[in-house]
Amino acid sequence: MTKKKHQPKKHTFKHAAPAAAPVTGSATAAPQTSATATSRSAAVIDTRDFSYVNHDLRRVMIFAASLIILELALWLAMDYTVLGSIVYGLIKL
Repeated sequence: MTKKKHQPKKHTFKHAAPAAAPVTGSATAAPQTSATATSRSAAVIDTRDFSYVNHDLRRVMIFAASLIILELALWLAMDYTVLGSIVYGLIKL
């Protein structure tokens, strides 16, 4: 089936740029160029909120740092204490 000319859109997108309001200060409005439309859409994209990403990044960095500290602690325990020789002795058959 073909789309009818006057059929309304079925979907509205969440991040779509809102329609530009007409200029009310002058009698003649300048035609909108593609550069103006691009700058308006860029302004809309820049206003999105990504503050939740900082919290997630902080948690990932803390987790990575704790794993590195654990690895260093195990390396020191295995190389410089009796624990290492006991564990390595259990592995040998």
